[in-house]
Amino acid sequence: MNIRKDKELNILAKAAGKKATEVETIIVNQLIQKEMIQDDPEFWGCTLFDSIERDVPVSDVAGIIKATGISVVRSEHLDAFLNLVLVGKGDCPVCGGEMEVTDADYKCCGGDGYLTPYEYEPIFEEKTCKHCGHVE
Repeated sequence: MNIRKDKELNILAKAAGKKATEVETIIVNQLIQKEMIQDDPEFWGCTLFDSIERDVPVSDVAGIIKATGISVVRSEHLDAFLNLVLVGKGDCPVCGGEMEVTDADYKCCGGDGYLTPYEYEPIFEEKTCKHCGHVE
């Protein structure tokens, strides 16, 4: 599971004085370690506000923000943290799920089918996410 690279992650990274990828790794590891979220496709494409259990104390959330290197947690840090979007590790730009080819057209560009197999080159491919249904 990853966090979408957007302005909220950049706000936290800038305040922590670290790269966005470092902050992302720390946050995901802390969330899973403290069992606030599960690494489940159900949460892909959702914000942390929607994914974290409701009975989690604010002090635990502030502890995760402090673990990134931010010494004083302010409201803008908390807002940015809660608006982070969880995504999978796939190639879908919306949720991080796996994209599969659902429609395509190819042209033959080589091979004779007898001595060498036919070779095909795509004219166009339409991909659909298995998880959220996003189409490219």
